Amino acid sequence: MPMREEFKYEYTRTYVRPSPPVQTVHYTEPSSNPPPVKRSSTFVRRLIIVSISFSITFGIAYGIMWLIIQPLLPEFYVNSVSIPSLNTSNSETLPTWEISFNVRNRSKKMKISYDAMDTSLSYVDYGEELLCETTTLPFYQGKKNETVLFAAFNDVEESVLNSLKGYVKHGFVSLNAKLLGWVKFKPNPWMTQTHLKVVCVDVKVRFNSSTGVGSYIGGSQKCKVDLN
Repeated sequence: MPMREEFKYEYTRTYVRPSPPVQTVHYTEPSSNPPPVKRSSTFVRRLIIVSISFSITFGIAYGIMWLIIQPLLPEFYVNSVSIPSLNTSNSETLPTWEISFNVRNRSKKMKISYDAMDTSLSYVDYGEELLCETTTLPFYQGKKNETVLFAAFNDVEESVLNSLKGYVKHGFVSLNAKLLGWVKFKPNPWMTQTHLKVVCVDVKVRFNSSTGVGSYIGGSQKCKVDLN
């Protein structure tokens, strides 16, 4: 028998890789005005921090300077009170009252300049009822200086004189003295003119029973001094 020819077939496997999906890219034309970088909040925070730091530093420096050059308040003492006789019947010539003060500048560093000071006397017993008022002359004090300040009350009203005649019989009267005015401490770059208030409470005046003249009997009485 004839022999069969054997055929061998070779098979080749071919793999086809699928194409990747097509991606659609949308192109947007860039804006001509790009958005600004947000730096405003950072700038504001830094500005606040700098402001707070400056305020604290300035406050500390001011406090130190104030402690170094803080002015000593002057001292006021009642020195004398003079009330002429109230027994006179001549109403054409009204008496002149006078009160004087010892004013002491205790400071070794500061000089004091005083403007004219409004000065008044009032009753103690009647809710500080005003009796009379006047204005002192301006004056100046050097360092560690003592000055006598006079306040003269001219032409005191006759109604006031009549109200005091009862005290002449009683023997004495208690008065309050008050001074208000502007002062300036020199040299002091931290303080301009400031308002000075002086109050002298319960200033006792004794009347002579025969002459009716009133004079101060309280000695060197210290007054209360404030800046406001």
